[in-house]
Amino acid sequence: MVVKNWPCRVLVVDDSALMRRSVRQILEKNRRIEVVGTARDGEDALVKARELKPQLITLDINMPKMDGLTCLAHLQEESPDITVVMVSSLTDAGASATLEAIELGAVGYVAKPGTMSMRLEQVEEEIIETVLGAHKMSLQPQRRLRTTASKVTTDVSTATSSSRFDKLLLIGISTGGPSTIMDVLPYLPADYPYPVILLQHMPATFTAGFAERLDRYCPLTVRESKNNIEIQTGTVTVIHGGINAEIRQERVGHFQIRHRKADPKYFYYIPNIDFTIGTTIKCLGAKRIIVVIMTGIGDDGARAANHVHRQGGIAIAEEKSTCVVFGMPKVLADLGCDYVEPSHAIASRLEKLL
Repeated sequence: MVVKNWPCRVLVVDDSALMRRSVRQILEKNRRIEVVGTARDGEDALVKARELKPQLITLDINMPKMDGLTCLAHLQEESPDITVVMVSSLTDAGASATLEAIELGAVGYVAKPGTMSMRLEQVEEEIIETVLGAHKMSLQPQRRLRTTASKVTTDVSTATSSSRFDKLLLIGISTGGPSTIMDVLPYLPADYPYPVILLQHMPATFTAGFAERLDRYCPLTVRESKNNIEIQTGTVTVIHGGINAEIRQERVGHFQIRHRKADPKYFYYIPNIDFTIGTTIKCLGAKRIIVVIMTGIGDDGARAANHVHRQGGIAIAEEKSTCVVFGMPKVLADLGCDYVEPSHAIASRLEKLL
């Protein structure tokens, strides 16, 4: 059977009939997506995958008979060419399983739609853009192999920490971030002299596990932020989900991360990248800042990063070829920045800037 690249043929897998219908209706709004079928559990998904030959599967995690992680493992063995996007709950267990799925090879995840607290328009956009972006990435096999290799070939060592530093590196990333960031952080050496702040649009229940998993593969120490935590060299600090992070000077030469409540009425994306860059400019000055804006929906971080660029700092945008969603970095590239690099070249660029 010959399958064309477009429209993307999608199989929707969820044990909830309502969720299957909701996800299907959302995806069918886009002409570049064709939903070829649905499945009620992991066993059903494997049968449908053989019959319908989908190019991409949206996969629930908690299902009877066979759960999403087990199904994903079988898919990786039987049909490695099928791209998988996890559809996850926001519970602690759901977060842990989702991050494990990404390690196993899922390209990304989306939060389940349908709860009263979620803005349906934002959820719809995230689902559609993630599916389209994941499918585009699947058409670049060399990129997928690179991401997988980075998880198993990097030597991890211990870095020394200091509260004194010349510059601060801020990385803003969103949709597709948990897999794409593996092209960057594992390749920064243990003696990288600048502290790293990672702003990943992610729910509060996800970031602790995300930081723990990153720490396994990175020469630098990776931790989740806590209120008033001191910024140090030798570390990557993942900003806690659900809050905004303010960079403040505690005393001369010492800087902290302050957690601030983020009202969804005023901040569409949280943690908000523009907010954090803005506070960093106030206390450090733009010339002491390096900003990297990577894959993600929308424009968060782009304008503040452009301001850093115009005021003498360094701004880097991820190139379209490696983005799951070329939204945030596209806006920065259009506004103006210092470099536009594919994800796998960003770590090298950062070292050259030393």
